[in-house]
Amino acid sequence: MDRGCFNPLGCPVKGVIFDYGGVLAEEGYVNTISALATSLGKDPERTLRAAEEAVFASGYMVGKGTEGEFWGRFRELTGITLDDGTLREMVLKGFVLRPHMVEVVNKVRTRGIKTFILSDQTDWLEELDRRDRFFQLFDGVYNSYRTGYTKRQREAFENLLSKEGLEPREALFVDDREENVKLASSLGIHSIRYVTKDQFLGDFLEFWM
Repeated sequence: MDRGCFNPLGCPVKGVIFDYGGVLAEEGYVNTISALATSLGKDPERTLRAAEEAVFASGYMVGKGTEGEFWGRFRELTGITLDDGTLREMVLKGFVLRPHMVEVVNKVRTRGIKTFILSDQTDWLEELDRRDRFFQLFDGVYNSYRTGYTKRQREAFENLLSKEGLEPREALFVDDREENVKLASSLGIHSIRYVTKDQFLGDFLEFWM
């Protein structure tokens, strides 16, 4: 038996599901908005809450609103007055693939295990792929902009599992947000929260031992 294909409970894992921003790549949106708020003398946490409300309230994240509507809502809620193009360029520049995560994905794939992206993103994710060519590393990409479901909803996970023919116990989910990890775990999906590089690599290695 290949121990590398089994979790500590002895259940076969057939797919690993990765978040994009904050796991596969640096969190461009959060980090950029936080730094921008600080530079403008605004409270970073309050600005981030407003920025998150803007992307959800505008409908942009689930493909029901436009980028222009989102940035308009963003300026209204945060008081940051930079134009759409400047803000977009700053945010996209902040999403940088993490080499150690690319290595993790490749190692998982060499074991014959499928890999997926499950991300609360917009059409920016496709633009980022055109820049960095990372979709080719995955068997499926589930972007809230295309699926209509965010990871605040159990349907985001159930949709992926159903389409890929996976049982919850056959999947491992990696995300940087505690609330997403808790929801996935409540559905029976094995989950690891990404906090730091060293912590994640340690937890990930322990999972496969």
